[in-house]
Amino acid sequence: MKPLIKIVRILATLIAVLCGGVIAFWLLWLIPNLFDERLAPAAAALLAPRSDPLPDNDNLYVAFVGFSAPSGRSMLEVGEEEVEAFNRVADRLMTDPAVATAYYSSSRANRLTFKGNIQAWGWVTSSLWSTAKSHRAEIAALVAANQELYRRYLALHQLRGYFDSARPGASGPWPNVSPDVLKLFLADAAVRLHTGTPAQKDAALADLQADVRMWQAVLDGYGGLFSKVIAAISLHADFLLLGDMVTDPDFDPAPFGDRLMTLLTPFALQDWKIGAAYRWEMLNTAPLYKAIARVDVTMRAPGTDRAPWWQRVDDRLSAQFFKLNATENLQAERIQRLSALANGDPGNFAERRAIFRMWQERRYLTNSWASYYNPVGKTLLAIVPPNEDNYAARVYDVAAFQRLVFLAYQIRLRCIGSQDVAAFMQQHPAWATHPIDAKPFYWDPVNGELGVLPVGKNTQKTRFSLKLVEFSHCPRN
Repeated sequence: MKPLIKIVRILATLIAVLCGGVIAFWLLWLIPNLFDERLAPAAAALLAPRSDPLPDNDNLYVAFVGFSAPSGRSMLEVGEEEVEAFNRVADRLMTDPAVATAYYSSSRANRLTFKGNIQAWGWVTSSLWSTAKSHRAEIAALVAANQELYRRYLALHQLRGYFDSARPGASGPWPNVSPDVLKLFLADAAVRLHTGTPAQKDAALADLQADVRMWQAVLDGYGGLFSKVIAAISLHADFLLLGDMVTDPDFDPAPFGDRLMTLLTPFALQDWKIGAAYRWEMLNTAPLYKAIARVDVTMRAPGTDRAPWWQRVDDRLSAQFFKLNATENLQAERIQRLSALANGDPGNFAERRAIFRMWQERRYLTNSWASYYNPVGKTLLAIVPPNEDNYAARVYDVAAFQRLVFLAYQIRLRCIGSQDVAAFMQQHPAWATHPIDAKPFYWDPVNGELGVLPVGKNTQKTRFSLKLVEFSHCPRN
């Protein structure tokens, strides 16, 4: 019996030591996490709300939210109603499933939808300018079938600016204009430019100019990364149509010289800088972090039983490992770096992006010893969208393509021959290089192709090139 008792005592001692070690380790981990940091001035500045400088009846964001309003309703009135409805319940959407269900089930009811199929007509890999030549009757029928949506799209051109007026939150009203309506607008403009009288062609160019101005306002306005991406994609579609137009030998640009020069002149580089959108993203996640920090909140529908006491105790202990201010301070540091990357000089963008990625990898390595404090917050911040720094590059790719369209127009105006295109490009680097790192455009004299090499990830294989068919053909006089 004595040897057995001795073994039991040794095992009991080992178990006690192990349990004590675990408890001691857990306490050493818990004690630093009982206290939060003070909110840093930089984080407080980024989280401060911005005042809305635009009335709702002049705000593209409000119109986008209400664009597919029920037939007969004003898109601005419906957009304003939906933003106000969201703002009333924004604080409860993340914590009250009944409120969320009621809001989302009613917010998109009785919407006006596009009639017809225009999916195959796109600007991604094909040419909407060329497609319009052989589909005039179909385009006319689609315009007739979608008159109300088409009129709404033209009315957007009259609005002055873009400001996301919804309260910050991950599930706010979606500001999205149907891409089918944009395709139809561009196809109809192409038909008018193919077949219209000089006055009708000038009116079509004026509509395209208004469209470019509208999407530029969205790009420069106050909103999240989604709005910047949509604006860049839409501008790319405008520029592809214009590029195919000015390189088409059947189109005579001479009568529209002044308008085309205004329409095709590249924006200032400042207009392509989207760093402010990252601050919006920080504001957008703030309600989620606040909800996580509120340990007294349980995601249960009204009337259901509370969680068992041991679960509530576990929730409160686990909540100690999420520090709201510390998380916001870390996020503010990342947002500042992303904003600086997007708003800095694109001439050294690639180098600065590499530095940012190295910093981010070190800063959010959650398995490091530094993660003993605020591990939940650091884990959440480590789950960042893939290629978060790629948005600025994709926007600059569209800026480069705008330069390319202007370059092609100048080549045609000046009757530059194939053998002289490369030399002309070298003489005009402001028109013939990418804003990022001044990468030159490529010219393939055999195939007559002039193009941009995108820097951002081009996942849809969107076209960034033009065909200079009969490039030596001068505008008719």
